[in-house]
Amino acid sequence: GKGGKGGKQPPWPPGYDPEAMVGRNVLVPLGEWPGWEPCQGEARPPGGFRGVVVKLQNKGRSAEVKVYSVHIEKKGAVSYTWPAQQVYRWLTPESDIMTQEQYTRSLFPHVHFASGATARAKPK
Repeated sequence: GKGGKGGKQPPWPPGYDPEAMVGRNVLVPLGEWPGWEPCQGEARPPGGFRGVVVKLQNKGRSAEVKVYSVHIEKKGAVSYTWPAQQVYRWLTPESDIMTQEQYTRSLFPHVHFASGATARAKPK
């Protein structure tokens, strides 16, 4: 028989295919990085760090997430791996998908981004 944790129900519905998470957006709670403070050029993201599920690993038990940059120049995006069931809890609604580009614009609404150029704050 299957050994394991005393009959704990997985957080996803029966028959859910974790592969369905790939390409979905997640909001990673700020608490995953205790004590994080925005540096120069970074914004504190509302609701958590946004990212995208890149792929599953470990036979679907782990999920690799590309966590978007919160820097105005889109520097410092990182890839982290968490248990897939944890990542499932962080999924945004299917219609709520952002690219890094859109996310940066949403974090810095007052900044004019020329396409492909470095961001410059609008003169007051």
